[in-house]
Amino acid sequence: MATKKARLKTAGPQILKDLGLTDEELLAFLPPEAPKWLRGVFWCSFESPLSLDEMAAHFAPRYAVKFIDDMDPPDPVKGHRLLLVRPKGRYVTYTFEGASTPYAEKSPWRLEAGFRESGTEWGSNRAVYERFKALELPGLKATQVQELTD
Repeated sequence: MATKKARLKTAGPQILKDLGLTDEELLAFLPPEAPKWLRGVFWCSFESPLSLDEMAAHFAPRYAVKFIDDMDPPDPVKGHRLLLVRPKGRYVTYTFEGASTPYAEKSPWRLEAGFRESGTEWGSNRAVYERFKALELPGLKATQVQELTD
């Protein structure tokens, strides 16, 4: 007996247009072992020789880039500077910050992807996040990428 394939709910026209992909092409970035639940935040850590300013320059031609200071002026012990990177549709914000304690602007870095919505049943947010990591982290000369999403 043939099984009926479940229809996937779309990642949404705005996201698909921004990425230049179909739902099926986006789904290909989803790791087979990835949980199939809705989620709005993902994060990882990685090593890179680039500074936050160099990362901002890398993303600036294609994304909206903004720095936020957790404290003014930035204090490496009590606060730190964050780099926010957003696609045109602003459906996700990629936040880069130092991952060391006390917080500092040096490697290792932490990347957090925060989405406006929880995504689809098939994990579209995870697929967008995995695509970003696959395409963008090599341009940052990232090594030792460690997934921190539980």
